Amino acid sequence: MKEKKIDILCKELDDLFTPFNETICKGCTHCCCNHCSGNGAYLLTNKLNELREEYPFDSETGFLTPTGCALPRQKRSMVCLHYICGDIIKRVDKENQKVTVKTPLTFTVNGKEYTSIASRIYYPGDLFEKLVRDIVDKICKLRGWTR
Repeated sequence: MKEKKIDILCKELDDLFTPFNETICKGCTHCCCNHCSGNGAYLLTNKLNELREEYPFDSETGFLTPTGCALPRQKRSMVCLHYICGDIIKRVDKENQKVTVKTPLTFTVNGKEYTSIASRIYYPGDLFEKLVRDIVDKICKLRGWTR
């Protein structure tokens, strides 16, 4: 049951990232995987060796392929699941408009009630990051991982 929930959450992440992986990752020269290879994909050695036999691994770019990471999300480390390329965030911001939310707030000072309007600007990239973080946090919780 737990693995099925993880699979569903990983599919959600795939649906979010695949369009970006197919365009942004191609020809990338400043990839996220530079640290992956140097840090053993943030996995325990025995797990890393097992995955290296099953998926392409390069000493400089780790598991990076022209369309993103070769590892299925179900097999990635917590660090890799949380990572979002800055170019993806820029693309989300560029293709969407920022949203301004105005909320009336009522509060009391010395027994007198006041109302003010709080205004907050949300940038699409920030909302995208929060969405991904929420999904990944659910996966980590199911696996018993903590930050």
